[in-house]
Amino acid sequence: MAPGYGSFARVGRLPLRALLTVTALLAALAAGPAADAADAKQRFAPGLVSTGDHALSALAAGKLGARVVRVEFDIGTPAAALRSTVAALTRRGARPLLLAGFHGRLPTEAEARNIGSWAAEFGPGGSYWATHRRHRLPVRLIEFGNETSYRDQYGDTYSDESYGHRAGLYATRFAQAHRAIGGRRVGLLAQADDGGTASSVWVTRMFGAVPKLGKLVAGWTVHPYGPRGKWRPKLRRVIAQTASMGAPATVPIDVTEYGISSSDGGLLTDNYGWPADLTYARAAAALRGTVAGMRADAKIAKRLRLFLVYSAHDLRRPGATNDREAYFGALRNDLTAKGAYTAAVRQLFRR
Repeated sequence: MAPGYGSFARVGRLPLRALLTVTALLAALAAGPAADAADAKQRFAPGLVSTGDHALSALAAGKLGARVVRVEFDIGTPAAALRSTVAALTRRGARPLLLAGFHGRLPTEAEARNIGSWAAEFGPGGSYWATHRRHRLPVRLIEFGNETSYRDQYGDTYSDESYGHRAGLYATRFAQAHRAIGGRRVGLLAQADDGGTASSVWVTRMFGAVPKLGKLVAGWTVHPYGPRGKWRPKLRRVIAQTASMGAPATVPIDVTEYGISSSDGGLLTDNYGWPADLTYARAAAALRGTVAGMRADAKIAKRLRLFLVYSAHDLRRPGATNDREAYFGALRNDLTAKGAYTAAVRQLFRR
């Protein structure tokens, strides 16, 4: 430590360390919602994705030690309807990441602005916390839509005009939601995932509709399922495509879903490039290797923030089906452990 920077260094009567702290706080306040959305923009933050059963997922989060849990609600849901889920998660020490969903459609302007009511109730200083002080873990981030840039929900491709139109309207609604949040210190996450197409159409058309989009987002979301040969180029495309539109290189990359399906050796329909018959031990090794690989990649690691494991628990009992979607859980459907895989998730959450 350089001389003069220890706990005894003083400027006037105030310790230098205190002055630096005050300066940092003032800078955060001046920077607005995006800067305050996380304790540190580049801090790696693993977490969990809830299933549709939020109550069961909250129990799973408590068993696993998750500190961030992504929970989806339709974008038009009144804030009051979120209270029981927020309470269930925060009682178990998990901060909610709210996902404003709109499956197979785009929200109306009124629905986009409804997100402002979520921030007003559950964000820092929100009305909810006035009567829930014991487990105060305010919402810092809200995710705007889920895989809207993918073809699955809409039946088109990046070469169709409907796809480009959707990207532009998505950005417009995002900006309206951002404006509704205002200065409530809640950041809004936008999709920059090209859906595996390797096309820049989504990002280009978003910025065509809202040129200042890069200054509004608190993080770019991406779902880079699969081994290194899939996640690495996808994450690097997010970085390259947003940079080409002038977005700041300081905007974090948020992996709001990453999962590996396993029924302990049972042969499943598919596994996003991983073997379809992974044991729990092999799935654990794959998860550890993926996290280590992303954090070791120089271009990705300095931007990587959220890494959310999909999902809280299996949807079916072992052997009940060969559908891969049933076995992405960090726990079994009855919330018992999936051996080495559950152990690997718990270890990740202890970081």
